[in-house]
Amino acid sequence: MKPFFYDNVNTGHHPGYIAGIVEAAERAGLPFVVGSVERPSTLLTQAWIPVEESGPRQFLATRRRLRRASHRAGEMGADVLLDLYLDKQIWAAGGARAGLGETVHVLHHAEQYSPARRGAAAIRTVYLRRTLRGLADRGAPVIVHTARAAELISNLVPKDLIVMAGYPVVPLPERTRHSPSTPTRLLFVGAGRQEKGLDLLLDALSILPADSAILRVVGRQPENLRSALTSRFPSAPVEWVDDYVDYPTLIAEYQSADLAVLPYRTVFSRHGGPSSVLLETLSAGLPVITTTALADQLPPDYAGARVAAADSAEALAEGLGAALSNVSALIASAGRSGPEFIATHHSYDAYLKHLLSAAAMVR
Repeated sequence: MKPFFYDNVNTGHHPGYIAGIVEAAERAGLPFVVGSVERPSTLLTQAWIPVEESGPRQFLATRRRLRRASHRAGEMGADVLLDLYLDKQIWAAGGARAGLGETVHVLHHAEQYSPARRGAAAIRTVYLRRTLRGLADRGAPVIVHTARAAELISNLVPKDLIVMAGYPVVPLPERTRHSPSTPTRLLFVGAGRQEKGLDLLLDALSILPADSAILRVVGRQPENLRSALTSRFPSAPVEWVDDYVDYPTLIAEYQSADLAVLPYRTVFSRHGGPSSVLLETLSAGLPVITTTALADQLPPDYAGARVAAADSAEALAEGLGAALSNVSALIASAGRSGPEFIATHHSYDAYLKHLLSAAAMVR
């Protein structure tokens, strides 16, 4: 088997994601070809096909580029296409068959297949569901990262063609500090978009007794969000690092925190996507306070987390209060179980095995 790893998006998580897959393939001594907008930093061979990034509405161009790249990969010996971003590639899904007949697709978010969508989105969903069913009829496996994503496509893709693979992350260094600070240091990582519930967290902190905790919000925020939340919740104890954060700074933030807080709303769970922040938090051995929106992405019977009802500042405040009274035990449990879970289920080596297992289903 010689797979063709293909991803024509170069923003967000995509460069690191394909670089991690390539590095795992190199480590395994696997022959492969990779197609991407930029050459992966981990690629040691010359088996790279540069591809152009297409806009979301450039359906024909996207299809032509996928077909051309697949044909070239076939000339280089590749025999199965591993489409790493069906979320976008669904619009060009039939275009690879001129170059490679066998395909496997990775689906990161599945909300667009939900029959509950309304308006113009519902019209697109009809087309997308029909296209996905057609891929399944041709025997193409679909790899998903969460149980919710599998549920959303379960009436379109046969169960034996749905492959569950934990989203891969590069683990953060495990925390070396095991005693909590006074006040307890809370950490929120990333942009505080509506679905991630940062406003609920600040509301909850305003409910808790003063000086019980201080929150670090780390990452560049949408325009005016910081000022709007500061104005709404003036008594919430918050320190903002409202900027791009490099990797050493991110590690330092995880090392100095006592509890991560992921107060995600229910709407986040509806699209079926993984939370890379949650996975990073587990890898660092940092305990977490989260909501029912992410509960199914925690390790089974995980004692390093507390889960509150989603969409409620009062429930979140109650969960935070319980965690703050037991923070030492949470830190100990997270340090024992979190890094081990990530190493077993969310490493790039484990992920590559899932990709190849799916590819073997069509060979």
